[in-house]
Amino acid sequence: MRYEIIGTRYGGEHTIGTIPKEVAKFWFTQGNRFKEYMKDTSIQEERNNDGSVPKEYQLGECWVNDDVFHNDTLEFSSENKLQVLNGEFNGWVEEIKLTDVLVNKIMNPVRDRDWDRTLNYLVYGQGMDKGGWTWILETDEVFDVSKLKVNIDKYYDDIKLVDTLVYDGQEIESAGGDGNIHHDFYCWINCGTRT
Repeated sequence: MRYEIIGTRYGGEHTIGTIPKEVAKFWFTQGNRFKEYMKDTSIQEERNNDGSVPKEYQLGECWVNDDVFHNDTLEFSSENKLQVLNGEFNGWVEEIKLTDVLVNKIMNPVRDRDWDRTLNYLVYGQGMDKGGWTWILETDEVFDVSKLKVNIDKYYDDIKLVDTLVYDGQEIESAGGDGNIHHDFYCWINCGTRT
């Protein structure tokens, strides 16, 4: 049987990358200009070309600065849910709230991945969207909600993201997402101590 597990409502693209400490120190002095610069490539180009951002402090678009982490996914939050659709009969089977009972394991990209903490600070990018993210489950049996678990990434402070779904001990293939209504964009620098 084929099931689609559709996570809704809020999520989006999330990145974590590294920048040299000297670059971070420059941007700390710029206040809100950092978010504007990272959000809009036309502003980036203008400020790079007019010299208001010296060459050694210029950065690329937020989404390409992702050497530590990059995922476009559902946020693991009580505001969100998973809906299970029977792909053969186009009928809803189950609606599941995202609660701690579902957690299989928690991963921490900042703690678990290699990055040079002595030379770099972290830059976070978060594009918040409203939409749906889908996982495909192929099984020979009727869907059993007790076999569904979620691996989550601890993104920043209390922000958790769905990394993978696990059914009966096996990871479920992701079919991607459709964050079709953009809500907001956030980008910030952190020295790497808060994870």
